[in-house]
Amino acid sequence: MSQCHLTVCFYDGPVLHFCGEECAALAFAHAANLQHLAMVTIDHNLTPGLKPFPCQRLWMP
Repeated sequence: MSQCHLTVCFYDGPVLHFCGEECAALAFAHAANLQHLAMVTIDHNLTPGLKPFPCQRLWMP
């Protein structure tokens, strides 16, 4: 499985950065963008100290 960097920009809140599995990140990004909860971008710019994507298993296929 491939690790990626997620940037989660909540419309009325903070910008958060996580690392996680790309398949889970893509599923979360799709749902968050569809429901207008947050704008999520995904890239492979992994840096030390990124927190793990919370509840990642919920978004795994």
